[in-house]
Amino acid sequence: MNNFNNIQSLWSNQEPQKQNKNVDYIKAEAKKRMQSSGRRLGWGIIILSITAAILGIIICYLPSLKWPFGPGLLAMFLSVTLRSSLEIISMIWKQRLNIALPTQQYKCQILRYYRARKTLTTTVTFSTLALYFAGFSIMIPAFYGYMQTLYFIGVLVFILVSVPVFSIFLIKKSKEELKELNEIIALLD
Repeated sequence: MNNFNNIQSLWSNQEPQKQNKNVDYIKAEAKKRMQSSGRRLGWGIIILSITAAILGIIICYLPSLKWPFGPGLLAMFLSVTLRSSLEIISMIWKQRLNIALPTQQYKCQILRYYRARKTLTTTVTFSTLALYFAGFSIMIPAFYGYMQTLYFIGVLVFILVSVPVFSIFLIKKSKEELKELNEIIALLD
């Protein structure tokens, strides 16, 4: 009788079996999620490109920029251009993911893409953000010389508030993107 109770307890404590989903459904769901992340990536590229264009126009329009404006604007321009270039490369790589491949090969492609995006959204993003902020910081003494004290304080407060808020926003969006890619990978298991 004790043996029967053991078997019955093992039976009831068993984990429920995962439903075996249709491979076509899984791939369609993965494709849908990848397309939605692609739209967000596209908007990011547009915003970065507009920012780079504005900085490029300022640099070209004012060719006689001297210290500290020239190096400061150049650092800002380089950081935004580098980041937007890497985002474009990432978008191209994402579009080359081949959903028609067998599930395991497609999963391997997404894993490589996930690792690249993880590096891009962490190390590279904050390095380029630091370069951008350094470029702006180089120009602060010149702003102090050209602006009235009240305007200068306003600019400093704006920067000191907006940089942390923007950084938190970037961290949140990066985590969401990586979580979504992780869910796609889990879906393909």
